[in-house]
Amino acid sequence: MKVSIIPDIVVGRLPIYLRALQHMAQENRQVTSSQELGERLGISAAQIRKDLSQFGEFGKQGTGYQIEYLLKQIREILK
Repeated sequence: MKVSIIPDIVVGRLPIYLRALQHMAQENRQVTSSQELGERLGISAAQIRKDLSQFGEFGKQGTGYQIEYLLKQIREILK
């Protein structure tokens, strides 16, 4: 069984992503992209995709991320 170690810097960015997604949900948004999330946070879209991919597949190329689903997953990761 392969155990992957998630870098602390990645774990440290998850609450930042969580807050941004919560704001989007409050705006009644349903879907976002790594590009939009990155623009809101000043983090590159590639970095966001790389960070999230450490925990599995959450979005679909070309369609983005379902905000409620991603919120639920990040909350679960952070416990």
